[in-house]
Amino acid sequence: MALLSALLLLFSSLCVQQSSCIIPLGASLSSATQTTSWTSPSRRFAFGFYNRGNGLYVGVWLDGNGKKANKVIWTAKRDDRPFTSDATLKLNEIGVIVSTAECREMIFIANENHSDAYSASMLDSGNFVIYNKDNHIIWESFQHPTDTILGGQSLLANSQLISSLSENDPSAGMYHLRRQNDGNLVLYPLESEDSPTTAYWKAETYVTNVANLSLRLNSTGVLQLINNIDSSVYRTIHLSNQEESYSDFNESRSNNSKSIVYSASLDVDGNFRLYAHVFEPNGGFQTYAMRSALVNSCKIKGFCGFNSYCTFNDNRPFCACLPGTDFIDPNQNTIGCKRNYSEAHCKGGKANIPLYNITSMQGIEWTTGYILQ
Repeated sequence: MALLSALLLLFSSLCVQQSSCIIPLGASLSSATQTTSWTSPSRRFAFGFYNRGNGLYVGVWLDGNGKKANKVIWTAKRDDRPFTSDATLKLNEIGVIVSTAECREMIFIANENHSDAYSASMLDSGNFVIYNKDNHIIWESFQHPTDTILGGQSLLANSQLISSLSENDPSAGMYHLRRQNDGNLVLYPLESEDSPTTAYWKAETYVTNVANLSLRLNSTGVLQLINNIDSSVYRTIHLSNQEESYSDFNESRSNNSKSIVYSASLDVDGNFRLYAHVFEPNGGFQTYAMRSALVNSCKIKGFCGFNSYCTFNDNRPFCACLPGTDFIDPNQNTIGCKRNYSEAHCKGGKANIPLYNITSMQGIEWTTGYILQ
């Protein structure tokens, strides 16, 4: 028993010292047990099952170590229904699969090209990778971003980030950030045609030979267009709006030498933000919003739903209902409002004039060029 314990300790120390921990074929995770994830050597990142809203999803996250909420980086099959509490995840020869007791069908999670998988790793970069028997990467989560890229990760030409539907629902939401064929980085509402009239932010990064360029968030938190051939920097992209916590981050960084992980996310509200995650010595991390694409979130087309308009409450964007309507969900003021009267009250005739009221609203600015269908 003592020898076994010593071997386990030796394996753990080797795993931490290396840049990755090897996950062999046949390794599995169960949502019904305490071991629901595979971690990176530093234990800052994890891959496996995570809880969100009313179900379980499979993805990669920054691990708060129980001290802070986890930061989800990537979600597999984000638009599929959540997994149940009896789900099992397994690495086999075709990739990562998930199965449940109630449904015998195996749900494919990773390795779309069905190349022969041999092992996998959750890397300290935040990239979950699958190897073949020659130790070559045949699939990686960095090539399939959802709403976030990490420091060291690139967004290739004609690729996109899509916001989540809500903080509790990681399925595709209302906005997307596109690396266009002309090289420009542009924000659009997802349900509209991508055109100059529907765009609500652009980086003005037009280039001619876009195929050789990728958008990269480097390890120091700088967004750059990188030449894929020689890794030279073509252009640096500056997000103009400085967030409130930017000064707090600078103070935190100057007062200690804690490790920092950077991320750039297309958030639920449609704004593209740069974050710094400062890890504490005893585990967990502090998150600082550093910069964002837009100063005024009310400029985001479709930020507020039907029958509502965008205003500010304590210098923060807030959706308010038009007169005669109430929030569809008081906990989500961005999804719109519904009328607070019934059709029975909508009667014609002069006798019913007292039932109607026309309200004048001052200071309303109507956007043009974007119509919700």
